[in-house]
Amino acid sequence: MSSGLYFTKRASVEYRPYGVVLVLSPWNYPLMLALAPLLAALLAGNVVVLKPSEVTPATGALVEKLLNSIPELALVARVVHGDGATGATLVQARPDYIFLTGSTSTGIKVSRAAAEFLIPGSYELGGKDAMLVLEDADLPAAAHWGVWASNYNAGQSCVAIERAYVVQPVYEQFVNLTVAETQALEVGYSTAKDSRFNVGPMTDPRQIAVVMRHLQDALEKGARLLTGGERRGSYITPAVLVDVDSSMLIMQEETFGPVLPIVAVADEDEAIALTNASRYGLGVSIWTSDLKRARRVAARLKSGTAVINDAVAHFGVGMLPFGGVNDSGYGRTHGKEGLLQFTYPFSRLEGSPPYAWDIATLARQAGRYELIAALIRLMMGVGPRQRLEPVVELLAQAPELKHKDWSTVRRRLAPFLPALGAVSLAAGALAGAALLTGKRRKH
Repeated sequence: MSSGLYFTKRASVEYRPYGVVLVLSPWNYPLMLALAPLLAALLAGNVVVLKPSEVTPATGALVEKLLNSIPELALVARVVHGDGATGATLVQARPDYIFLTGSTSTGIKVSRAAAEFLIPGSYELGGKDAMLVLEDADLPAAAHWGVWASNYNAGQSCVAIERAYVVQPVYEQFVNLTVAETQALEVGYSTAKDSRFNVGPMTDPRQIAVVMRHLQDALEKGARLLTGGERRGSYITPAVLVDVDSSMLIMQEETFGPVLPIVAVADEDEAIALTNASRYGLGVSIWTSDLKRARRVAARLKSGTAVINDAVAHFGVGMLPFGGVNDSGYGRTHGKEGLLQFTYPFSRLEGSPPYAWDIATLARQAGRYELIAALIRLMMGVGPRQRLEPVVELLAQAPELKHKDWSTVRRRLAPFLPALGAVSLAAGALAGAALLTGKRRKH
């Protein structure tokens, strides 16, 4: 990398592992969301302590059995079982880095505890992903995949579609298509690989209570339930709501269940404004046949990801960084960013002792302010005019020019000559290297 004005030194960066990484994983995808950060942290050179969710202890035990079955992993990865109190104790043990996937409320508690010891971390938290359906969208596809994305894993996904904003001209048609798609879903559970069921049970009874509370609050405030919303033991039938507004909990908080509220909007501007009004910012789904328009809309949205003419799919792209903004947390999983977050940059500058003629050496001497200021502009100025300004200013300040006293002018320019020589040598070396590289590529 560039070493700036230090032409005789070499600058480099080495990414070093933090050391001990604490992974706190959730219950909604207890295998994938435990192993993905654990393996990334290990690949980055760390050792890992995993605390799986107490809501899914059998999966936590399975992960532990898997790690212990591989001698090399058993040495560098440990699983600690327990509830929130156990997690708090692990934070107090002062790991070098924390990776948490969970609710926003849990993320706030953990980050506060970590702040006491200035422990860095990554927090993949809740979502309230919006779906924006514009007038030129493929409505059957939007309805089909919108319903799929709101009911996938019974809605227990941080990337689930939890609200849909539909422009008025296509609102009624979209609602009708969505209701039909929702009513076609089959609720149930089977261990068969080719299960006929589309929507399974809720995992945690506490989450069932949240979903039912959100539905009840919306209905009491004037929302209409077009289908579903019935609790059957651990199941909730997929629901579609209309006549919802921002005063309702179901439009403010993460519901984490099989519910899709639909809002009619005047145009894309209103859809964007309502999407950005949420305190969450994990992802958005934009539906339009005009990709340029979709990109313009995406550029105005506050979220970590935008998916155009699909939903949820971005999480399955391994090289695409995944994460959110605002109350959806910070940090990223997947991709280069997901690996490097488990490291810190160690910077190194190396070379021989400073040479007397080096620019950096000259800069350390008293009375060299004008010289260094001029060199900075000469080397880093924006455009030829700014780069030539120091030379013009120097010549303009030389009264000897009026009398053509060139010996005096040479004396005034003398302090610049070593530095300018170094600049010229560096520029020549760079040009030569570029030329050689070009010739090698041709052959």
